[in-house]
Amino acid sequence: MTDYKTATPDTKTKEKINQDVDNKVYISRSEVENHADPTSLWLVIKNQVYDLTKFQSRHPGGKVVLRDVGGKDGTEAWRLAGHSPKAIEQMKEYVIGEISPDEKQETEVITYNNKLSEIFPYISGVIFSLFLYFCIMHTDIHLESKSDILGLVLGLLPSVLLILNALPLWLGRVFRVHRIGGLCYLIQYAFSWYYFFTDYNWFKDSFLVWTLLLNGCTQSISAIIEIGHTLNPHDKGEYFGNTPQTISRDFVIENLFYQLIVTFSSLYYYPRYFNAIRSNIFGKAIEIVFVFLPYLVLRPFFPKTSLRNAVKENSTVITEDNRLFTLISTWAIRFILLFGKHYIGYFTNTLRFLGGLSTPEEEKLLQFMMLANAGSVTISVFLHTLKFKNKLSPRVALTIYLMFVYTPVIAIIQLIPRYFAFWKMFIIFTIGLFVNFTPSYIIHSWSVIVAAWFVSYQNGLIPDAHNWIF
Repeated sequence: MTDYKTATPDTKTKEKINQDVDNKVYISRSEVENHADPTSLWLVIKNQVYDLTKFQSRHPGGKVVLRDVGGKDGTEAWRLAGHSPKAIEQMKEYVIGEISPDEKQETEVITYNNKLSEIFPYISGVIFSLFLYFCIMHTDIHLESKSDILGLVLGLLPSVLLILNALPLWLGRVFRVHRIGGLCYLIQYAFSWYYFFTDYNWFKDSFLVWTLLLNGCTQSISAIIEIGHTLNPHDKGEYFGNTPQTISRDFVIENLFYQLIVTFSSLYYYPRYFNAIRSNIFGKAIEIVFVFLPYLVLRPFFPKTSLRNAVKENSTVITEDNRLFTLISTWAIRFILLFGKHYIGYFTNTLRFLGGLSTPEEEKLLQFMMLANAGSVTISVFLHTLKFKNKLSPRVALTIYLMFVYTPVIAIIQLIPRYFAFWKMFIIFTIGLFVNFTPSYIIHSWSVIVAAWFVSYQNGLIPDAHNWIF
């Protein structure tokens, strides 16, 4: 027996609504069509009929969105908008019946358990390995030719494919600002890679550098404002799962912290912005915070999601057939994030702070590294959206994310010989990596000591420290 908790249809329509012996209320699609105005607004979602007349003013996406599908089947629009488990639970209050058996439509979500999805991780791994081999053998990433097919493919193709794959998403009214911003970001990202490979001298001083980073931060903020209130507050590893669940509000807010880190580091590797940051006392204060103390000064203002919890609580978000793949992927991401925090972040930024890694070749490698990082942070939420809306299979979405987060390794491999000159500093930051597993007060104390040491050295207050650093 099905129990529907809703307002009862008005008496004028009761004769057009049938009730079977099990107390299920069946409504014809023609009757739903008669309720398409604000005074009586019905719609169909997955063969269930909803009376949303009184809910219009409270709908997070606005009244217009509901009125556009009033009297119609809104299943596809509902899927494209995305809804949290909490919102889905609230919907039950407005069910007044279901579509007559002879008019029901297939409502199962399309799955991607096909051969392509199964082998895609291996294909992408081969492509990544070939690109890595190419860069190692050529010892640089200086293509510098508009006719070079590799620059064209690496620059434009990935973003174009993502744009085409999500074509219906850009047309929706719900979360419109965030949707349009996301489309703009993918276009900016495509052209940033393209000009980085084919016309670097123009790119490094162009508007693309700062507008891409600005839009990345704007996307994080718009996601918090527009989408955040529709999500479950706390994270249980939904990003790494393959069940149809939305990511948490904590994950979205935390993403802004990483956007800020990426934005600073990216600008820090361009001479134009590096000099601007150091031109006044306010910029120098920002420099010290982002180079040495981001996890002490900024991190407490953002929620913290844990990959450890994603593994521990994955029974609710991961099905058995994807458990091994997700477990391996999660550990791979944990490793690169830990490596990135202490070596791509602390160690590399400190070298830059002390005047190292400042040749044109080194700066280009650093910029390549951060361009890849910018994509991994901003596109991570977009990839989850494509997974949630069944545009990409969970394996494909997570594999693409892995490729983004591991692409900086291509630059790191080429920078390793340059790191050899700073082996003592490398040891210092390796100690910091192990300190990361100690209580928070030890971690924070270590950060302050390291910051004080290097800032004092850079300002000539500890001249004898040179032998301890280089």
